Amino acid sequence: MVAHELGLSLSDVINESLRQMVKNREVTFSAVPRMTPELEVLLGKVEEDIKRGRNLSPAFKSAKEAVRYLHSK
Repeated sequence: MVAHELGLSLSDVINESLRQMVKNREVTFSAVPRMTPELEVLLGKVEEDIKRGRNLSPAFKSAKEAVRYLHSK
């Protein structure tokens, strides 16, 4: 059973399906994960920021270096 493969009880699956049906006014059955429209919009904004070099921080070699960077802003 798919629920068991995902580590979920049948009750969990039914409850989440009912919540999604009420929220989205649709019913979807799939064993393949899919992005929500809200996540697609958010990722589109992130991709645009990456293309434009906005809202990015440099890579850090240590936590102290990261904290120093944050305090400098």
